Amino acid sequence: MNAIRQFDRDAKLLLFRECFTGRQDVYGTYDPATHRSWQVKETVTDRVFLDHLIGRKPYGVYLLTGDRTRAIVADFDKDDLAAPMDFVAVAAHYGLAAYIERSKRKGYHVWTFFGSNGVSARRARLVFRHMRDEVGAGTIEVFPKQDVLAPDSSYFGNFVNVPLFGRLVPKGRTVFLNTAGPVTPYP
Repeated sequence: MNAIRQFDRDAKLLLFRECFTGRQDVYGTYDPATHRSWQVKETVTDRVFLDHLIGRKPYGVYLLTGDRTRAIVADFDKDDLAAPMDFVAVAAHYGLAAYIERSKRKGYHVWTFFGSNGVSARRARLVFRHMRDEVGAGTIEVFPKQDVLAPDSSYFGNFVNVPLFGRLVPKGRTVFLNTAGPVTPYP
């Protein structure tokens, strides 16, 4: 039974790593009590992911690696679900799968994931900004916030907090939402 649990845990960790990966030499975190955030210049390991999932220490990903990204995020700061729902509908119109996450304090994130090689961050940002304009949500932020980082730069871009922080999941925060029918968190 322990071998099955270990396999299940490892499979979930691998899936989480594949979805929420970016730079491997730095990550962001925050203090859940004060909401103060900072950068951690250490290797992103399975322990970092596991600590996030069990609620020990939040993880924020720097999505931009060079000029590529494996995910893009629209950050809606209002607690109104209408704009994120419209955004997901526009994404579907363009053939993009998009997923709504209830953020940690207020609002929603809409995530789109790409394959292991990623896509041009510039192109992904152009598409998301176009969709943002199409739904009239001009105040949302798009992560990554840059199109490219210089290879020798000491600047890492901006991190975005990833979903499923274990301490907030029971409160209905940092969870993905099933929007087919009544809006409820995915189990």
